[in-house]
Amino acid sequence: MKKRRVFVLFLAVSLIGIVFTRPESAFAGGSKEPAKGGKTVVRVLYHISNQGAQTRALHNEFMAAHPDIEIVYDELPVGGYMSAVMTQLASGSANYDVINFNNSLMSAAVPDGHFVNMSNLIKAKGYNTSGFSPAFSTTVMLDDDSTWWGLPWRGDLKVLLYNTELYAKAGITQPPRTWDDLVAAAKKINNPAAGQYGMIIAGASTFLYDYMVDYLSQAGNPIFKADGTPTFNTPEAVKMINIFKELLTYSPEGTMSYDLATANTAFAQGKTAHLLNWAYAYTLAEDPSQSVVVGKVGTTVPPTVTTFRSRTSGWGLGINSKSKVQDAAFEYIKWATSPEVEKRVIVNGGDCDPVNTVNFSDPDVIKAAPIIASFNEIIKSGEPYAVPKFPELTESRTIIETYLAQAMLGQIEPKAALDRMEREILTAIGK
Repeated sequence: MKKRRVFVLFLAVSLIGIVFTRPESAFAGGSKEPAKGGKTVVRVLYHISNQGAQTRALHNEFMAAHPDIEIVYDELPVGGYMSAVMTQLASGSANYDVINFNNSLMSAAVPDGHFVNMSNLIKAKGYNTSGFSPAFSTTVMLDDDSTWWGLPWRGDLKVLLYNTELYAKAGITQPPRTWDDLVAAAKKINNPAAGQYGMIIAGASTFLYDYMVDYLSQAGNPIFKADGTPTFNTPEAVKMINIFKELLTYSPEGTMSYDLATANTAFAQGKTAHLLNWAYAYTLAEDPSQSVVVGKVGTTVPPTVTTFRSRTSGWGLGINSKSKVQDAAFEYIKWATSPEVEKRVIVNGGDCDPVNTVNFSDPDVIKAAPIIASFNEIIKSGEPYAVPKFPELTESRTIIETYLAQAMLGQIEPKAALDRMEREILTAIGK
């Protein structure tokens, strides 16, 4: 029953997969491309990102070191990425050998057998995974076991970015430690007449869901049980909604239609004082080609309710279970996730989200992205957490985002929104 609901969800967005699938890739059953000049062809799929672009830039070096392997690279926009990939996997038309995935994609794909059990390859090849940070190794595992379904490729830590110039002008001497502090700072800085705002809300992204996860975890109130049973319908959740309703009043008009790219741009253009996002946003804000706040970006841990916890997430690289070239695909993944390649990717302008522990303290890496120096301390003191991974996670996220948006806009009372979320998610998971 559960699998049927997940399949229906992805079938409903199958047109997205059709739009994103390139005509020359339309054949079923994993990569079947013929060898070129005796070489094994490995097709890799990434979501579009700085990290992917910088990894691709090094592909010639991999192929020079592996003259029997040719890499064919493809990428899809992060918006709709999961839906597109799952539609192709479900229909058998996903011709990629290596697939870039996040928690949600893994949670939907693994139960239906779409990914190779990477633990078997790791054991057979004698590969040592101890160099990966434990905080990010869990991003390629389901909650009910320790099976590796890929190797970690990019980690994510949630951070609060703030504009130090706007802080100085407002006479604020330190970043917020609590959500009440954040509300007070946003209110003090907010000046719509001058085109200056206290906060940015990415209402059209998955961040509405993330806001709830971040807040309730800090309050010691997990959002789901391991099987997806909702545990968020609490007084703390009502308080959280009211806090974000107020923060919305200190945000630009139309912010509920902002996706992450728009929110990142607004912060980089100096229009807002705060941005709660994954650490990669720091890289964008410090890029002179797209930011006017270079050198004016402060970073701190997310605001605290009762216990500070910085959320960990991330992306991995896994192997399509229908791939005919799994050994070559594994060689590529080992290379792409190695500390040496990761270091070069970050130094060359990739996202500042290492998964290899050695790069948290590498001087060249820290020089390229100073925010990384704080990662060890955040992980140590923050007890990073991850959301349970269950097949209906994506559907549940959508339900939460729908009613949370309505509550923040005042279209429905917070408690009524929580009741509807809970009821619809229980139906989705078959309870």
